[in-house]
Amino acid sequence: MKTIFETFGGTYRQAGDYMVPDIKCPKNVNTGIWGQRRARYLRTKKKVLYFNMLTNGTLNDHLEEIDKSTGELFERLVLHLKRE
Repeated sequence: MKTIFETFGGTYRQAGDYMVPDIKCPKNVNTGIWGQRRARYLRTKKKVLYFNMLTNGTLNDHLEEIDKSTGELFERLVLHLKRE
């Protein structure tokens, strides 16, 4: 019988007398203020989505994209407001 970890593609390795799950740490990402705010929003308001993204490894990529796109949008807004 497979464990839930194995059902979702996880593997184990032998460490002495024990079977230890092979877990990889996500890459360390330095997100800016917009990515941090998105992470806080997801963590407090959309907990299921946050933990799903965290466990399947897509959270950091999502936060990087949000940080980049929101930063560009903010810069355009500031330039637009300067012109007026």
